[in-house]
Amino acid sequence: MVLFMSVNLVSGLRILIGLVFVVSGFGKILDIDNFAEIVRAYDLLPDSLVFHFSLLLSCVEILFGMMFILKVWVKTASFVLLFLSIFFFFVLIYGVYFVGVEECGCFGRFFDFGSGILNLLKTFVLTSLILLYVLLEKMYDFKFLVKFFSLFALILVLIFSIDLRGEVMGRLI
Repeated sequence: MVLFMSVNLVSGLRILIGLVFVVSGFGKILDIDNFAEIVRAYDLLPDSLVFHFSLLLSCVEILFGMMFILKVWVKTASFVLLFLSIFFFFVLIYGVYFVGVEECGCFGRFFDFGSGILNLLKTFVLTSLILLYVLLEKMYDFKFLVKFFSLFALILVLIFSIDLRGEVMGRLI
């Protein structure tokens, strides 16, 4: 009985997480111009890349969300979704505290959380659910997760300190 409940919890988490990414990706694609403007407001990419990045990100969310739901390369899908959710979390922090952008465009115009703090909380909960799924499924060992988070944090620090436009610490000083 306990095994059955555990399997249902894991399956439910996988489907819920996958649906969040699929719905989010479709919401962005349905109003891609609005999402591109939100991405532009974060001022991390050159204007020539914003639309293409917005479209690519939306497609990646749909693709990997579907892979996660259908259990296709679920280890890879969980890694990508975890990476995306942590990336979104740090970008939201940057947007809220350094640029003053409250919107994340997470689900297009169809569902807006209204404030940057609520968007951060939503992203934190989503990241926690993905981590819970990964830990329940024992997909990665603890040492791998520590290395992953360390490398990811280092990459984010470099991105935000150097900036994709080549300005050194321009936003933080």
